[in-house]
Amino acid sequence: MLLLAALQVLLYRYSGQDEIIMGGKTNTRARSEFEPLIGSFVNTIVLRSRIGAELSFREFLGRVKSTVLGALAHSEIPFDDIVRELAPERDSSRRPLFQVLFSMRAPFGDFPDGWDVTDMEVHSGASAFDLFVEFSEHPRGLSGRFVYSTDLFDRATIQRLLANFQVLLLELVANPDQAVSRVPLLTGRDIEAILLANDQVQAAAVLLREDGNGGQQPVAYLVPNESELDIPALRAFLRERLPEHLIRRRSSPWNHFPRPPAEKLDGRALPAPQFRPATQREFVPPTDDVEERLANLWQEVLGVYPIGVTDNYFDLGGHSLLALRLFSEIKFCFQLDLPLGTLFYAPTVRTMAGVIRDSGVQAASPVVPIQPEGTKPAIFCIGALTGEVILFRRLALELGQDQPLYGLQPFRLVDRLSTVETLAASYIEQLQKWGERRPFCLLGYSFGGLVAVEWLASCGKMASSRPSWCSSTRLIWPAGRRSSPGRSASAAIGIM
Repeated sequence: MLLLAALQVLLYRYSGQDEIIMGGKTNTRARSEFEPLIGSFVNTIVLRSRIGAELSFREFLGRVKSTVLGALAHSEIPFDDIVRELAPERDSSRRPLFQVLFSMRAPFGDFPDGWDVTDMEVHSGASAFDLFVEFSEHPRGLSGRFVYSTDLFDRATIQRLLANFQVLLLELVANPDQAVSRVPLLTGRDIEAILLANDQVQAAAVLLREDGNGGQQPVAYLVPNESELDIPALRAFLRERLPEHLIRRRSSPWNHFPRPPAEKLDGRALPAPQFRPATQREFVPPTDDVEERLANLWQEVLGVYPIGVTDNYFDLGGHSLLALRLFSEIKFCFQLDLPLGTLFYAPTVRTMAGVIRDSGVQAASPVVPIQPEGTKPAIFCIGALTGEVILFRRLALELGQDQPLYGLQPFRLVDRLSTVETLAASYIEQLQKWGERRPFCLLGYSFGGLVAVEWLASCGKMASSRPSWCSSTRLIWPAGRRSSPGRSASAAIGIM
């Protein structure tokens, strides 16, 4: 649902049309009498969605879910019968009813011992639709492809579409409550303009380059005004203007841009970057099997080569969406389900290898130091239903280095499925063990808001036996909301 909804938002932003009609595929082999038959039992369904500029992505995702479930409820009606009934005006250059097809392939089932099954991608040399978007699910995550009509699109256009889809998907996952019309879509032209607004930069070019991992990443080539760039200052400048996941990529200083007689930039003459960020650290190789396997996973996911065991995940360009894939790979490789917040106190291959060797013993505390430094009262953040706290890293960056910020998350899967009351009691107990006795604030996001409200109620029930730091509480609801503690909403509790 998420990928389909994000793709429809992207098409809405590109076309300006508030009605997006796409096609989908559904398996019609649900009836038991079809099971022994050989053949393709696939039917086409039509997915029609209306998007309003004021809608949040969360609201639109709910609409898409209703649309898909409604279509699946009538999936046995042959698509050809629908076309005949509607009798649309036919055009030999385009498909009836829709021109974009979306497909989500489920993983293969288990095969008997001795079978060796290989999934081969076959190209027919032609596209049956203007655009065909397919995602495949496999044990290590998701892969996808865009098949397009070369009569309508060139390769550069689809590359920009892919880049914007990545930007949009990351932004929507990080903030699902933002309006679909205000999600930033960035092109190479946009990033170049931002770079040129910096006093250090004389000229800039942004190109999509192969990352050595089957994907592409935006690469900035810069001509500096001075002999050397102040990279930390440039990154601080960009962090205020660009999504975080676009910043921590290598910026390549260049003396001048090669231009043929036509005065257009010759991108082919610019060197392909080595995707290893400039860093003060020397490369430190793995010393054992766990570090080597983990370093290989990091390289595969981040597209950075080589990665030393002391390199920081975030300095290498890591962000929350890549973390989902990385931890899926770790679970597959090591049979260990770690929370994403592990990255905050084990942000290098070496420290994460230590957590893996100890089978999670080091990660048992639910108090995650996202940004532990600073003199202000600390903020403790409770995440949504999944319990992950990595989304609060962006908040820590916005608040600055003088604001301590921690995450509270359940470590074990069984804890993630606990009741609100159990989680609140667990977090109160952990903070009692934490040792600090200074004022702090508690922030809950989505489901975490309910846990924060329960925290407040629990403090009231403690009466005279409650700890001193729980003696005065204040509940703050976000401005503009009409929510009550009985509904799912974000909430913040100030502990004075």
